[in-house]
Amino acid sequence: LYGSIELQILGNKAAGRRQVTDKSVLSSLANDIKRQSDPLNYIANVEEPYFAVIDVLRTEFAQSDRLDICEVGCGQGYFTFALRKACFRATGVDHSREAIEWARRRYGDFYFCGTLTNYVARLHERPEFIFACEVIGHLVDPIGFVSEALQCLPSGGILAITTPNKLQYGNQSAQRFVWDTELPPVRLWWLTKNSFVEMAKRLNCSVS
Repeated sequence: LYGSIELQILGNKAAGRRQVTDKSVLSSLANDIKRQSDPLNYIANVEEPYFAVIDVLRTEFAQSDRLDICEVGCGQGYFTFALRKACFRATGVDHSREAIEWARRRYGDFYFCGTLTNYVARLHERPEFIFACEVIGHLVDPIGFVSEALQCLPSGGILAITTPNKLQYGNQSAQRFVWDTELPPVRLWWLTKNSFVEMAKRLNCSVS
């Protein structure tokens, strides 16, 4: 969760940390990232969710350069590209054929069109680190998504999810009923820490 300077991580291990701006910034990232000498450091300093994922990756895995990493919902693919440039074995997965074809043309052939389960079946291995930035709040079935991702992890793997924190301004009752983000059908869920705690209970996994 961000807004509260906190990230929820679900999986067989756990850790934690650190606002995504508007879509124009995301589009500029896709255009600017290839011009950077250090794309990963650049993207970490532009957006908090990316900083958080990178921080968890480096903190939780002693030899992170040897990991199989999967970004679910990679969209235009610039975060996967930044990880690749930093010598991480990262693959971007997205169901949008248009997005994947765009990413391949721009960055290279390390993207997969389909579901996470399809990708793992094709890989014949389970990635040790799976993450999704700004994806879960747009899904019809967030619990189903988390369940699928957990099943694709090996023992000791981590699933990292970033999403805006509904209670970033505190627990005041007035704030609880203000939908201060994109309206449906763009965003379907506005989650809190308790949202992840309840998901973890249902799916019998740890959360931090």
